[in-house]
Amino acid sequence: MQINKLTPEQRSFVFWYGPAFLRDASVSIRKQFMDTLSNPNFTGTEKKEKAKELAKKFLNPKQMEEFKKYVAVRDRIKQEFDEKVRNLSPEAKKVFDELKELRERRLEIYRQMTPEVKAEISGLYIRRKSTKKSH
Repeated sequence: MQINKLTPEQRSFVFWYGPAFLRDASVSIRKQFMDTLSNPNFTGTEKKEKAKELAKKFLNPKQMEEFKKYVAVRDRIKQEFDEKVRNLSPEAKKVFDELKELRERRLEIYRQMTPEVKAEISGLYIRRKSTKKSH
């Protein structure tokens, strides 16, 4: 079968690049997970809880095993990061905390925007081929 003759759903399965636990999941289940995991309006904890709810609801035993591995890896990465933060110098920790507050404030502003304003703001950062400068 030629690649250019694949349907969008077939392409999604052949070229899947997301978490392993979603490899065999339907397109609609993948979308629900990816929408949850990439939602900037959710905190990391909220994403994890919502993903667990989705997993219990939609994943088969094999997928659930892969999901548990995924969560374990993510938890380990977070623990390693938290350890690095604990080991920062006082000056670096102060700057880290300030940057973290700025990020949280940015997310709060984003959460409060109407869909129309979000679209306008997002449109500012979309780079179109026609706007590239020639050198």
